[in-house]
Amino acid sequence: HDALPIFGSINKCVIGFVREKETEKMDGQYRKKKREGIADTSHIQAFSLEASTRGDVPCVLAVAPIVALFSADCVVDEDCNLNGVCDQGSCICDLPWLGDDCSLLDVVPSPVAPAFPPPSIFNSTTSWGGSVALGDDEKYHMFAAEMANSCGLNSWGTNSIVVHAVSDTPMGPFQRQEIVVDAFAHNPTVSRAPDGTWVLYHIGCGTPNKYPKCEKCSDGRTNSCPRAHEQVGCTNTTTHLMFASSLNGPWTALNASITNPTFNFNIDNPSPVFFSNGTVLLLGRGTSSSNVRTITAPSWRGPYTLGPVLNLHFSVEDPFLYRDTRGHFHSLFHAYSAWSGYHAFSRDGLNWTNAALPAFNTTINMTDGSFVKYGRRERPHLLFDKNGTATFLYTAITIGPGDKTATHVQPLGAVGSGSALAPKALV
Repeated sequence: HDALPIFGSINKCVIGFVREKETEKMDGQYRKKKREGIADTSHIQAFSLEASTRGDVPCVLAVAPIVALFSADCVVDEDCNLNGVCDQGSCICDLPWLGDDCSLLDVVPSPVAPAFPPPSIFNSTTSWGGSVALGDDEKYHMFAAEMANSCGLNSWGTNSIVVHAVSDTPMGPFQRQEIVVDAFAHNPTVSRAPDGTWVLYHIGCGTPNKYPKCEKCSDGRTNSCPRAHEQVGCTNTTTHLMFASSLNGPWTALNASITNPTFNFNIDNPSPVFFSNGTVLLLGRGTSSSNVRTITAPSWRGPYTLGPVLNLHFSVEDPFLYRDTRGHFHSLFHAYSAWSGYHAFSRDGLNWTNAALPAFNTTINMTDGSFVKYGRRERPHLLFDKNGTATFLYTAITIGPGDKTATHVQPLGAVGSGSALAPKALV
């Protein structure tokens, strides 16, 4: 009866108010199913019809809010994929997200040339993704996966190394400096812990490598070398990482322990978020090559504890985990189904929901007016400005010929074409 003023003094309209709430609940369930890619609208249409035909004439006032509910883009912030807020039925998207449900990254045209390798070594070097951070020296530091001995991507299981490259701008080109982790090391992600330490997570153990490097390569392409399966860590009870006080090094290796290891994919494709008290949450590949799990530790030194596999409705890998300014958790992934970038979100970092559609695809528009649809686009990483807004997207792309690949950078709408090269504002 507290709700009666909404409908006036007609008691019969209490029934209409209850039906509105029931309909709102069902609509919320529908939107949740829509996010999970299994939505069916038939139950909403049937219930709406039933709600509008039951009861007598005085309750017609209660029907109008029900009809208005279904024309809204959102009911809760989750309907906006936590990339914005739901305000009076419409999603107000945060930069750089677009769309009625804030599910699309606002990617803008990018240079034709990749961010890495730079022109000086482009013809002889293959790269497969990189993580970028702004250093205390006001330069941009990329840690990229590179295939040693001028090999291509097919040699990644034996030849992948992590190299350090530097640029004055986030767009690059990034100039190669040194090898940080020798083979085997792959898919690096660098992040700064609350104690000021730079921590470099990666797949592999570094030297010594379980398999010998391939030597029969040229021009960034693999010729007749056998393919080998990745070595996820030094042992099946540890994860290997590097740490330093500066992005310029020197880097020290740490073989951190895992409290509850499994037989495979212990901490593969690791991506961290640090909390102010020093604890860390990771996302990494789970029990197979097509799912992702949570991993926690009291500090970056470990020990690390494997958590549950995320209940996502797509086959994904390559998580890039981050936290927005509201404290919500997000991750970009490479999705196997379309070789595209998918997004998932969580309020607590443990319970996740995936968006229904890709955040970006394999087509990249170039600043010269051309566009390229790449065969594969994987290993997403974001760079954020000082306000916590994502401003650049780094991905691995297949460019050919053969298995030659590169690391690409694409500005996001948060910077736009007019301010994309304002590097010192970015962190």
